[in-house]
Formats: sequence, C-alpha cells, structure tokens
Amino acid sequence: MNIETIHHLFSTLLLWHPARVSTFIHCIVGIVSAGYVQQIKVAIGFPAHTQSASVCQRIRRFLKEQSFDDEIIAPIIMKLFWALNLPVELTLDRTNWKYGKRHINFLVLAIAIGPGMSIPLLLRELSHPGNSCATERTDLIGRFLTLFPHIPIRSLIADREFIGQPWIRYLSENNIPYYIRIKENRVVPYGQQTLHVRDFFTHLKVGGFRCVETCIYQQKVYLAGTRSSQGDLVIVMSNQDKRKGILDVYRRRWSIEVMFRSAKTNGFNLEKTALVHPQRLEKLLMMVSVALGLCYMFGKKEEVRKKTPYKRTVKAPLFCTFRRGFDAIRRCLVNASITVMEFIKYLLSCALHQPQMKSVG
Repeated sequence: MNIETIHHLFSTLLLWHPARVSTFIHCIVGIVSAGYVQQIKVAIGFPAHTQSASVCQRIRRFLKEQSFDDEIIAPIIMKLFWALNLPVELTLDRTNWKYGKRHINFLVLAIAIGPGMSIPLLLRELSHPGNSCATERTDLIGRFLTLFPHIPIRSLIADREFIGQPWIRYLSENNIPYYIRIKENRVVPYGQQTLHVRDFFTHLKVGGFRCVETCIYQQKVYLAGTRSSQGDLVIVMSNQDKRKGILDVYRRRWSIEVMFRSAKTNGFNLEKTALVHPQRLEKLLMMVSVALGLCYMFGKKEEVRKKTPYKRTVKAPLFCTFRRGFDAIRRCLVNASITVMEFIKYLLSCALHQPQMKSVG
C-alpha cells in the first residue's frame, strides 16, 4: 500500500482536497506518537523537514477551514472498526473539563468496539456546565438512527444522571433496549402506596441479587439490584426482562470510562488542549476517536502475538488493550527505521483488512 493508495482511500471517504487528507492523517499520527493533542506536539507526526511553526499554522488552518463534523467521521469509524449491520452496543456519558474559567462539556454517544473499549461516535457540545436535558439526549440518539437506519441497537447503557420521563418515553417508543442505573431514593408505586427503590433491595448482602417488575414514568420496567463489595446498592433499570443479564450488560458501561481515561490522562491528554471553540474542539475529538480505535486494534494484534500478563491481586490484565497498542505504536515510531508515513500505511492496512469485529457481549 503506497501513499497514493492511502490518499485515495480517505479521499473517497472524505471527499476532501488531498492536502487536507494528508493533514488529517498526519494529525492522527502526531496525536498517537506524542501522546498529546497540543498542536506543537502533534507536529511530530508531520515530515521532519517542515518547521514546527509552519506545521502548527497548517493544523490551525485545517481545524478552522476544513468543514467536517461527527456525522462525516462517524460512518468512517463504523467502516474501520465495525461490521456493518451487526447490532451495536452504545454507551452514553459526558466528558467535561475547564480551560481557565471556561467550562467545556460534551455529551458523547460511543460505540463498544470490543470488550472493555468504546470510541466516540457522535457528540453534542453542551453550552452549559452540568447534566444534559432530554432534548439533547434524544437529538443525539435521533442522529444515530438517521445515520445508521439499518444497524440495530442491541443496548444503550448509561449512568444515573440519564433519567427523566421524556427521555425514557423516547427510548421506549423507538424500541431501544436500555440499561440505566437509577438512584436508590427514586420513588416508585407499590400497590396503593409508594416506596423508595432501595426498599426492594435493603435485605441484599454483598453479591446478592434481586429483580423486580414495576412501573416508572408510566412504563413497565425491570429493576435489577445487587450490593457491591463496598456495601453500596447498585440498581439498574431496563425495559428488557433479562433478570441477572441486566447487571451483566450494565457492567460493560466501564468501557466508556476506559475510553475517557485513554483520551485524557492515560493516553492523549485531551484536557491539555488550548482549544475552546466548539466546532474546532469537535473536530479534534473526532480525530482522537480515530486514534483511539487504531490503538485498540493494534493492541488486539499485540495480544494475539503475546498475551497480556495478569495482576494476580485484582485478577485483571496488567495493561488494557488500548494501552498495549498505544505503547507498541510509539515504540515502533521511536525505534523502528521506518518513516511515519510508512508506519501509518501499515497501521491502516491492519484496521481495514483484518476480520471485522464481532458483536460484543
């Protein structure tokens, strides 16, 4: 695969000028190799003969002038990392940080591309700090349904802040299976009286389980509860009668936490960006999405080559799949006697020509 083939591939997918396609590829390489999203550090992914100041100016122009958003990049992410028409598992959460006095707050709909890893698919910048409203959430799901009308949603997983009657009604009306944790002080009808949700599960000991059927927001739902090793009640609401399976699905919400940690402190240091313009931040986030996916896929190849050692104390791998791929790519870029563009050609060929990912869970 030569550089012309790479440019042809992305030109077909993006319909951009070849120079802008090249900038897009170089930015992703720079993000991975530097482990930062700051422009001066992303410049490491560009040819060495170009001065850093010129590269930074090129990146700024690209983010300012090149028109693209998540609805353009999302189909590319699906093409690279998912087998089309397979049911998808979606996770919904927010990521936020502060730059000076400015609050940066994004609502993120991510797709689970494998065990323990999700990548952002669609975004919505919230013009306020704090939680999203039902309209902002339904807009995000509606955009997914419009972009991918033939891809069934197997599950939508979300945490306690994603609750409310209009939101739950929307999910039910669109036949979207959801698994959402709820607060234990939520009041529900019980015969002629009302009870707090926790009253159904107070008897549970650590590791115990109970599932009850009730009505919330005038919708029939199933509440699956257990008590964690710390003694906290974990209660998950679903419109699917799966009993213990409800908690099994909800546990996979951890993949979006791994994603955020990988995009931030454990990977690309997203919070260090000085960008505050919403559209430019969205473009940066979509480039980070592609970088996350490539690192994860490369990590999968590393795990096939050699299994990741386990930490016996917590019975978990010493490194997550993303970290395996991230570290392996950076070692190659630093130590191998190949150019950055030669390496990215190999990396893309891995993502595009490997067997498609199977549906997780």
